[in-house]
Amino acid sequence: HNAGAWRDAAVKLRAAAERAAALSDFELRGEGLRLLGHTMQKLADFPASLEAFEQSAASWRQLGGAEAARPAVLAGEAGARMGIGNTHRHLGDYDRAREHLEAALALATEAGDGATEAAAASNLSAVLISSDQG
Repeated sequence: HNAGAWRDAAVKLRAAAERAAALSDFELRGEGLRLLGHTMQKLADFPASLEAFEQSAASWRQLGGAEAARPAVLAGEAGARMGIGNTHRHLGDYDRAREHLEAALALATEAGDGATEAAAASNLSAVLISSDQG
């Protein structure tokens, strides 16, 4: 894909997240913002990527109460935290990367989401290896 396609995707994802927020659909908003975070990583716009992932995590947490304990909600926040951690890894901030990836791993484990748990563990391993080389 070219940068223009990624920029077009970012515009659409921002609009979708705003629409979901207007509808108080925090799960849809959280997922849209997570995808926006990945899109901004592809564009190497790491500040925008961090902002999108952080807003995604906040959206998942906004569900609160009993909803917050649902496996899908925990997994959603885990995905957002993994994005935050990976963005910090791209920026060379290994301590913050580790902090968020450890949180993602714990959330994924609690959710029983094996795929996200494996991805978080793999990304955490990459951070530990990278930080050891610094």
